[in-house]
Amino acid sequence: MRNEIIQFEWRHWLLRPVTLLLILAWVLVLTAIYGVSNASAKDNRLRQTDLLSAQQMKRTAHLAQVDSFVAGLKKPGGIWDDPTNAYLIGLDYGRQYFVKQPLPLTAFSYGHSHIHPAIATINTAADNWFIALKKSETLVNPHNSIFGNIDPAGAVLFLLPLLVIVLNFNIISAEREAGRLPILAVQGVSIRQWIWYKAGFRFLALTLITILTLLLNHWSGSSATMGAGGMAMTGFVVAVALYSACWHALSAWINLYKKSSDFNAGLLFAIWISQLMVIPGLTTVIGTALRPTEGKVKLIDEVRETLTEFDRKNSQLLDQFYTDHPHFAAKDSVNVMPLFVYKYVVKYMHTLEKLTPVMNHYKKDALEQAHTAEFTSVISPAMIFQELSDEFAGNSQTQFLLFQQQADSMVRNWNDYINPKALANQQLGREELSVLADKIYEPKVAVAKIGWLTGALFGWLGLLLLLVSREVRNFTVI
Repeated sequence: MRNEIIQFEWRHWLLRPVTLLLILAWVLVLTAIYGVSNASAKDNRLRQTDLLSAQQMKRTAHLAQVDSFVAGLKKPGGIWDDPTNAYLIGLDYGRQYFVKQPLPLTAFSYGHSHIHPAIATINTAADNWFIALKKSETLVNPHNSIFGNIDPAGAVLFLLPLLVIVLNFNIISAEREAGRLPILAVQGVSIRQWIWYKAGFRFLALTLITILTLLLNHWSGSSATMGAGGMAMTGFVVAVALYSACWHALSAWINLYKKSSDFNAGLLFAIWISQLMVIPGLTTVIGTALRPTEGKVKLIDEVRETLTEFDRKNSQLLDQFYTDHPHFAAKDSVNVMPLFVYKYVVKYMHTLEKLTPVMNHYKKDALEQAHTAEFTSVISPAMIFQELSDEFAGNSQTQFLLFQQQADSMVRNWNDYINPKALANQQLGREELSVLADKIYEPKVAVAKIGWLTGALFGWLGLLLLLVSREVRNFTVI
């Protein structure tokens, strides 16, 4: 009887134009979304490559200028044209970039890439000193990537459950409403066989179509630099299969309660809304309560108060600085920068000294909140799938926060190196400048996180299958 049920399902799919149109539309939607997502990922990568290439050319030209000045072949027209001036090097000539390298599956899930920058500028400009501050308002919502840019993972997250609901909301209720269940029972078809083989066939068909569409698009759209994905792709495929299985099992379970098809559809749609819209909001509240972070308003107020305080006593600070560090006092009037430059440097040296602990504390809280959000994700298969997709793509909130922490540390080190030299009117030569280079940050996929999130999806699937088995045992045809 198993073969007859599967053959019936196969013919049922082939003879229903609506089903075929739905599957075709799903394949086309996935293909279109992946095309747009992959093109965007390639454009971002190309922009990063062009930016780094342009900066390298600028750095090479700068070293040539330095050689000309040192050799006496060329002299600056003024202090602002001196390529060896420490202040100008820290601000512009020696500017470096810190780039977050995309992982092979970047195109599958944008995650938090629409919130956090994937490239940081390392120089002494004031607005680059606290990179996380610019985006701090978004850190209070660990799950906002679930409402981010549309991408293949987002399509699976939102649209695949709807397709499962459309195909499965009446998997038993239609037979019961048409009066065919007693006929099936007379023919020796048990409800256990009917539900398992029908749901199993639809799960395999829809999941294989989804996975094959994603794989074919990835293999055809990947470039040599992006790679094929390897183990990450395997993990993503497993996540898609488990997520799909959860919704198929849920549909089967709802059908076993002998309600009408309309009731089943309405209940499944309500669950879809709660999983993808209501529960993420609740977990945000829970995560914020368990791991609160300082509000952005308070953070900005501290920055503003610090800057205002230094503005009031900036001249005294500058005098005190040269009193405490007389070796920094300029002896060559030709190399002396305008007074406002020294005030600017001293002001922000003190600002960095006072605000860095504040920012470090804030970013530490944000990272702890992101880790807490990972654990609260287990209450929703949808959020588990989103977390897994973001992690495989290298675009999870945790990965971006770690990148930003590293970028802030590099900015602070660069300021600590350059600012004293700028105050001392030092000139930097080829030896100091030739070591400058842009840095590439490679995000790491947290294996432990992937393991327990995948285990959580297995747990949800096991629970749903257990509920289905229990209801099947209690189900009566009459």
